[in-house]
Amino acid sequence: ESWSLIIEDAGGKIVRTIGNKVSLPENVTFKSFFKQLFTPKQGVDIPAAVTWNGAMDNGETAPDGTYQYYFTATDDNGNVGSTDKYEVVIDTSAPQVTVGQPADRIFGEGAKSEFNIKQSGSKEDEWVGSFKAADGSIVRRYVWKNAEPLNFSWNGTNDSGAPVADGVYSYEIKAADRAGNVSPDASIANIIFSAEKPATNISIDGSRYFSPKSESKLSSVTFNITIPVPAAGSGNKLTSWSVVIVDAGGKVYRTYDSSSFEVPPRTIVFDGTDLNGSVLG
Repeated sequence: ESWSLIIEDAGGKIVRTIGNKVSLPENVTFKSFFKQLFTPKQGVDIPAAVTWNGAMDNGETAPDGTYQYYFTATDDNGNVGSTDKYEVVIDTSAPQVTVGQPADRIFGEGAKSEFNIKQSGSKEDEWVGSFKAADGSIVRRYVWKNAEPLNFSWNGTNDSGAPVADGVYSYEIKAADRAGNVSPDASIANIIFSAEKPATNISIDGSRYFSPKSESKLSSVTFNITIPVPAAGSGNKLTSWSVVIVDAGGKVYRTYDSSSFEVPPRTIVFDGTDLNGSVLG
């Protein structure tokens, strides 16, 4: 005769009833009454699926939480049958995450061999953090299951443990909960990995013999130096460089570095004097 889908909140209170029953004529005459007595009874078709959109009987949307649902059916004799109760969860809150935006995004060598990610967020079934190359391909993935996203450091290797190529990368983290809510965009762009050491070179232009502070034509020595400077559009930059004059024991007598020249010169002329201007013996 009828069926119902009944939904209860965590306290057992019915918040929504969805159902159907056999419709009877509103105006019953003496003739139609006896006709119904001899007309075969018709059952109610139970649909293969019933949808609940989260609305309660009062028209309001049910708040986030755990609910129970079950079906009941009533026959012509008033017998009522019901299923077991099953659980359903309403979750309208999207996963939350915050990713710090570092000022320095260049790493790869020496004291800057790792790139630090600082992030925080809600506890979810799964968070996935991905480093991507400039073409969008994923080179490294990090996964946190049944947890909040954690801080970590990337050393510039891919999922196989091999170093990635020098270049520009990005980082993003995402999560989707069981209700289909997706986390907001959270990413870091323009991460520059530069692990290839600059191909420096130094050579003497001419004779390596010279006579400092004298009338000799060879009163100085000229060094040809090669110190690569990253292209302006690469995002990378040369932070320091130096050319040092030392004796056989390693004692420093003269230094040319970024404090003297912002851009490394192609040649350096050494006149044979130390930092104080004294001629080396």
